[in-house]
Amino acid sequence: MRLGRVGAFSKEQGVVGEDVIPQIDAVITGRRLLQHPFYQRWLAGDLTLDDLRSYAGQYYKFEAAFPGYQEGGTESHLEMFTRFGKALGLSHDQLESASVKDSTRALLDTFAVATADGSPAEGLVTLYAYESQAAEVAASKTESLISRYGLTPGDGTDFWSVHAQADELHSAWERELLERLIQDPEPVVAAAGRASNALWGFLDGCSKVA
Repeated sequence: MRLGRVGAFSKEQGVVGEDVIPQIDAVITGRRLLQHPFYQRWLAGDLTLDDLRSYAGQYYKFEAAFPGYQEGGTESHLEMFTRFGKALGLSHDQLESASVKDSTRALLDTFAVATADGSPAEGLVTLYAYESQAAEVAASKTESLISRYGLTPGDGTDFWSVHAQADELHSAWERELLERLIQDPEPVVAAAGRASNALWGFLDGCSKVA
């Protein structure tokens, strides 16, 4: 993501950003991921093991595509996700070889274009559309994987419990930086909409096997 000379933006220049953040949040809330039927079924314990495995194969592609902002500490989040897959009975090779669905490809392309070719604010708001929800989603998944699906806390749930904490910090940083970066609100709000729709569409694709 081409953040460029972020430090060059003053607080006064960021007033526009402060004004537009509520618009961005409203767009994201309109596609609140925990309200998607697939996640509703997940939290209720209504997904089958095959449903979870299929989801894991698709989400692995998303996680693998963005190592630059998802790495942390001494162990990558991708390695932790691989352990989640193992808890579901999937090998690393099975995660790697899973066929990419059209909805997953659309998500990958949306994030890749925004972060590589968009303005710094457009790239950042794309990540924010995901990470501003990810902590709540991950915490809910952790609880349901233990209480509904019989996973034990540890290797199989570490990926989600770590994200429940890390993404809250990430999104707060992204929000603060967006307030400084946004100069032209319209394309940034539009980018938030594209990201939110792509994330929702990804879950639509997962629902087709659920």
